[in-house]
Amino acid sequence: MKKVQLTLLSFFLATVLVIAQTNIEKTLVKSFNLKGNQEITLNLEGDIDVQERSGEIVRVQMTIGVAGSEAMLKSLITAGRYNLKMKDTEDGAIINSPGLQREITVRGKKLIETISYIVYVPEDVTVKYGSEAASDIAKPTGPAAF
Repeated sequence: MKKVQLTLLSFFLATVLVIAQTNIEKTLVKSFNLKGNQEITLNLEGDIDVQERSGEIVRVQMTIGVAGSEAMLKSLITAGRYNLKMKDTEDGAIINSPGLQREITVRGKKLIETISYIVYVPEDVTVKYGSEAASDIAKPTGPAAF
């Protein structure tokens, strides 16, 4: 009888661990007013799909996937890890996510996350990609752990 109980308990714990480490996904959306800028630099890491739209507003749809729990992802979002920032420069606007510069560890292992973007830009705006503009927006310092 104890063998059966031990086997059932082991199976239950294994199931809980598998469920706890599933890939959780959320989509966040942020809009920016270009205020007349005709050029933007997307300093973002991950897959980026740029699509045209009318108006002066840039809309960024960010899809985040993490190996972990929904509570952990919600905590990272609340802490500002995925906040997008825009800065006006002489050359146009720069959009980046300074919170992603920090390495996050969970139980001593680097957090596995996948991020993709769909960026809707006005038809008359030129889009550049690059990290050369990263220093124009303040980056957080130091590692973070959960």
